[in-house]
Amino acid sequence: MRFLFLITAICFPSLLFAQSPKKINKRLRADIQRISEQLDSLQQVYQMKAPIYRSYRDSIRTDRRALGRFAEEQRFLWPIVDQVFAELKILGEAQAFEQGFIDLSSQKGNFSDSLIEKVAYFAPNFRFVEPIPSEQMSYINSLSLEEQNKALEDYKGSALENRTIAFGVFENVTNLSEIAPEILSELRDLIGFHKVFTERLFQFRRLITEHKENLKQTFCAKGPKGFATEYQEIFPECFPVKKPKETKVELVEEPVRTDLIGEKHYGDMPMPEPRPQKNSSDIYEVVDEVAEFPGGIRAMRTFLMNNIRYPQNALDKEIQGKCYLKFVVNAEGKISDVFVMRGVPDCPECDTEAMRVVSMMPSWKPARVDGKLVNSYFTLPITFNLD
Repeated sequence: MRFLFLITAICFPSLLFAQSPKKINKRLRADIQRISEQLDSLQQVYQMKAPIYRSYRDSIRTDRRALGRFAEEQRFLWPIVDQVFAELKILGEAQAFEQGFIDLSSQKGNFSDSLIEKVAYFAPNFRFVEPIPSEQMSYINSLSLEEQNKALEDYKGSALENRTIAFGVFENVTNLSEIAPEILSELRDLIGFHKVFTERLFQFRRLITEHKENLKQTFCAKGPKGFATEYQEIFPECFPVKKPKETKVELVEEPVRTDLIGEKHYGDMPMPEPRPQKNSSDIYEVVDEVAEFPGGIRAMRTFLMNNIRYPQNALDKEIQGKCYLKFVVNAEGKISDVFVMRGVPDCPECDTEAMRVVSMMPSWKPARVDGKLVNSYFTLPITFNLD
């Protein structure tokens, strides 16, 4: 008999030790009941601690917003203070404000990053886990025993997950409630500092702005004589300098003549032979796709308008005219060998200025021949025009 028991235990342990479905059902229900009791107990303690946490959280949020308002006011004030103080230094009138500026600058931006990082922990609005609906258990009870056990295993898994979440929420609320008084105290000390600092910054701005305004009134009343030239730079509105006539530089689009093969010709201007190049055979006169300024003709017009400075000699003599430039756009889009084919009459300065601006152009889209990028000539007329 003993021998038979040993054989059975070794070969078929499940027959001796396996639990019956009823026992499994009973064990699962006991586990679920124990987990539910733990959750109920945890929730009771949480409900006592949660209001304390929320009170601290709301106070910290309110103080954080107050600190943010001081930071915003300082961001507005500092550029004004920096500019006015710099102008007073240029005028030699900053000595009386030097130490005040140094003191304020040394405390600029003192917002305690470590404290702000702690405050961020209070952003969440923690919620305790929702209980598993009782209807679910009613549904489980209506199933067969084997189906019940499978459903109870899932139910137990959900209950365990809820318990883990609940413990995490409980620990967060407990820990944050413990450190909240210290953080709130530090935050309010920081707010007190920045309230005073912002008031000092307002006062300093008012003082230096009033001093600058007094200097301006004196300068405007007495005239530029006896004052340093810097006064005219800082207060140009007192004695406006006459500006030259408004100028306009135009990029002229003229019809291309196609009756002369091998060259691009604009209007009726005869085109001379190109300057000799070291490798002239590598520079194309006729291409399949013409080189192009990045963005096209409108972008080139904008570039010229923004960069060409009308020569003073041409302004004084009211010279207008057209300058024809020719240059090479290499296979990488770089411009080189810029030269004047026909210049503005009586204004070599205009030609020089046109060459200068063309030479500083960004890389172009190179020309193509048979689909390959090549070096090519490009002829560009620029008109200097006074309105």
